[in-house]
Amino acid sequence: MIETPKVTIYDVASKAGVSISTVSKVLSGSTRVNEVTREKVLSAVSQLNYVPSLAARGIASGRTSIIGLVIPYTPLQLLYDPHLQGNLCGIEEVLNDHDYALLIATANREHESSSSYKRLLRSNYIDGAVVMETQESKSPDLHRQLSQQRYPWVILGYPVGMVPSYCVHADDLQGAQRMTEYLISLGHRRIGMLQVKDSAYASEERVRGYRQMLAHKGLPYDENLVVDSGDWTEEAAYSSVSQLLERPDRPTAVFALNDRMALGVLQWAREHKLRVPEDLTVVGFDDIPAAAAGFPPLTTIRQPSVEMGRQSVKLLFKLLEGGSVSSRVVVGTELVVRASSGPPPKKV
Repeated sequence: MIETPKVTIYDVASKAGVSISTVSKVLSGSTRVNEVTREKVLSAVSQLNYVPSLAARGIASGRTSIIGLVIPYTPLQLLYDPHLQGNLCGIEEVLNDHDYALLIATANREHESSSSYKRLLRSNYIDGAVVMETQESKSPDLHRQLSQQRYPWVILGYPVGMVPSYCVHADDLQGAQRMTEYLISLGHRRIGMLQVKDSAYASEERVRGYRQMLAHKGLPYDENLVVDSGDWTEEAAYSSVSQLLERPDRPTAVFALNDRMALGVLQWAREHKLRVPEDLTVVGFDDIPAAAAGFPPLTTIRQPSVEMGRQSVKLLFKLLEGGSVSSRVVVGTELVVRASSGPPPKKV
């Protein structure tokens, strides 16, 4: 089959009998073109079914129609993080509506391409950037690079250090408060927590929400009931939760700071003959797809991953348009009650 040659901006200019720069002015909406010439160009565009390429639109508008995204994972890890996948869906949805493309770079310390985000940020390829909050995103080096860029950028997560920044994040503090209050309302007084120290600000906010609600309800904070899993995975939680559940005065509920960790706790409980929720309540945070399919289905805090992705790009486009915007967009969370939570056992 013979392929039809691709129509270019040169073809449009030739058809209309004008220069390439005139075509660019018409396509960019410039008012510095007389109406007769404008009609010639638009007629040529219609007859040739011309669709401007990203490069052509860049010439016309002074923009590339590309947004950069800096992520904390290797490409393979993208396949296993439902929260990040939700963020990406929301980002792509808004970019598609604006006819923009996405360029992704990783910022993972343990991966050979960890410097790819530096090349992306220094490039002239992008009109703006979304930077997902990571350990890397807290580094002074990244702060300096972002503050030196000509284009706007938004943090998908919490603000970066002391650099003035725009950000979009879930209300992790409120979510953790709500979950802790819910557990207390069921009658739990000894609530264990699996956290990940020295991690993202979201983790710190969730721990803070837990502690604030305990204090608000007049319950003591017991540091022995808070265990560092070291990682956000099922395996890490499975290995560390024994520090809570093998105690003679074990907690009656375990609040894991994400759903994957909570699923690891459920596995440990099954293998050690603890019934959930009769003997132990287990709850998580995020509401990933696997939470509803847990055994039993997991009570959790729903984090609006897709909406966070949407809001990050909407904020970025407002900055590109030069409008007045709020420096922070906080997206609410929701308590989702399923079968993994219940009143504490009468005796432990």
